[in-house]
Amino acid sequence: RSEGLRRHLEGLGNYETFGFAGFFGVPICYRPYDSDEELLLCPALFKPKHVVVEATRPGHEKEAERYDNRSRWHHLGHGLFHDLKGNNFTAYPLIDLFGGLVGLGFIGKTLFPRAYQRLRGKIRTRLHPHVPTHPMIDHPSVKDEDSALSSLGFTLTEQAAFVENGLRMMGLTRHFARVVLLCAHGSTTENNPYAAAYDCGACGGNHGGPNARVLAAMANKPAVRGILREHGVDIPDDTLFIAGEHNTTTDHVMLLDVEEIPPSHRADIARLTEHLRQAGMRLAWERAGRLP
Repeated sequence: RSEGLRRHLEGLGNYETFGFAGFFGVPICYRPYDSDEELLLCPALFKPKHVVVEATRPGHEKEAERYDNRSRWHHLGHGLFHDLKGNNFTAYPLIDLFGGLVGLGFIGKTLFPRAYQRLRGKIRTRLHPHVPTHPMIDHPSVKDEDSALSSLGFTLTEQAAFVENGLRMMGLTRHFARVVLLCAHGSTTENNPYAAAYDCGACGGNHGGPNARVLAAMANKPAVRGILREHGVDIPDDTLFIAGEHNTTTDHVMLLDVEEIPPSHRADIARLTEHLRQAGMRLAWERAGRLP
């Protein structure tokens, strides 16, 4: 599903792309920020042994507190609405109360999708202000291996093994660029019972962004690169791994964990972002020509 984007991106500059399974060879049980749900981000036949928790970045506690205060009311309203919708006695009165609002949303999605999405995004940002997060990939120091913490994160040896296996399976073991984008994929759909089929099959029908974030964080660690050098994979010190996610519905690529981009690489990332935008537009035009 990303072949077209890769083709157009390679036509815009000095880029080389590699295809790889969407979970990047890192099967994880992922716990998103502000959620008790655990996502199995791996092929269905796998049973992940590692739990990765998305947590607030250090130094951003105020943003997290503001988010928690606002999201508490949002979750309360969302849960109440769905409870009333599923109740035999309140479902029909609920239609009379909120049918007009739902109808306006339907009209916006159908006739004015771009303006509707902008308005929806602004409302969502007000309710859920952005909180910089990061995946916790390091294994905690636990003496008791039977502890519930024993499955959290990865040891340094495991991190090096996952990075090496991924790079070797991609065929990327030398001639590293200054920026290596690990680009996962997902999609956005509305009222679609087959929504999971448009997401990443290798991630169990979910978005693959967390897997890309985990592998990029591992590959950027100097200690991991030191182990890889001993195994014949020499990643230059100025090579930056960054995670991204390709929305295969809109052909937009969102870069993740941009807070970690050092000043030395910001010009490279700005150029990459612009070329990704152009590649997405070219692919959208190409796909539009195939529509009836």
